[in-house]
Amino acid sequence: MTGNQQPRPEQARNATEFVALLRELKDKSGLSYRQLEERAERRGEVLARSTIADGLRRSAVPRADVVAPFVRACGAGDAEVTAWLAVRERLAALPEPARANGTDGSHSPGLTLTQASAPPAMRSRHLLGHRPTRWWLGAAGLALTLGLTALAWALWPGKERETAAGAGPLPGGWVEIRPVGAPGQCLTEGREQSGRFTAAIAVQRPCAHAEPPRTRLRSTDAAGVYYIEWDHPAHGRGCLTLLDSGPAATMLEPWDDCSGARATQRFHIEPAEQPTGSYRIQSTATGGCLALGDETPTQGTEAVVGSCSDATAQLFLITPANARQDR
Repeated sequence: MTGNQQPRPEQARNATEFVALLRELKDKSGLSYRQLEERAERRGEVLARSTIADGLRRSAVPRADVVAPFVRACGAGDAEVTAWLAVRERLAALPEPARANGTDGSHSPGLTLTQASAPPAMRSRHLLGHRPTRWWLGAAGLALTLGLTALAWALWPGKERETAAGAGPLPGGWVEIRPVGAPGQCLTEGREQSGRFTAAIAVQRPCAHAEPPRTRLRSTDAAGVYYIEWDHPAHGRGCLTLLDSGPAATMLEPWDDCSGARATQRFHIEPAEQPTGSYRIQSTATGGCLALGDETPTQGTEAVVGSCSDATAQLFLITPANARQDR
């Protein structure tokens, strides 16, 4: 990739400008998120399209292990990749105020700051070197992933830990999330039915066969807002994350990196008026409501987030996992 028309990373004075230049690089490449992911995969690199989309929406300094495969996938050569990484390291080393919206005075002004920097919860994840990964990782990376995940959970602030048993109207501990229209079905792991998206997503299956993974709700610092957390014996812990692009857009994918900075992982859960004991689950990212198909969803139906309505498909029962009689 040559020529003066390409974005120059050295123009970036702060994280926001750096991410803006990465967005410009993608735009000039003409490639979709899926195409970038496939290009990286052909090189033996991991660059999930959901990671790209999430990173380009924010204004935190991206990790080096995201920047390098992303820039290469956009068509850059080794020298250009080195230049991007050098700027990335310079910005990451700045004090937080300068990193967010200032300038280190080493070069001429660039783009204008438009967003705030990532909050402390996300910065701690950069220090750990942790990154969102899919649950279908190969065995070679599994041990490292689980180790980093356990460390990240140990360091998270107490205000974001799991819901205490009996706190509020929702049950603590392991739960089942069941559609009112099909109370024998549970929200659990499955696959997108068309086959266009191969990673794990949230679907409904008979509750008797819904584990693993186990499900629980973990409270956030906002009243009534929760992470929907899965715990899998092979893949560890992860949070359901709303996807906003690609063949699985509006569906939920489990990521092992749960972050307070991601509205796509936070859901407002509130009691519905009818029927008694039912709830609505609303994304804080889009304001849309979680639903499972039509009024009587069938096995394998994907969970999707769409416009909120009074439809039964958007109503759920949330009960302790050991409450059913067939256990």
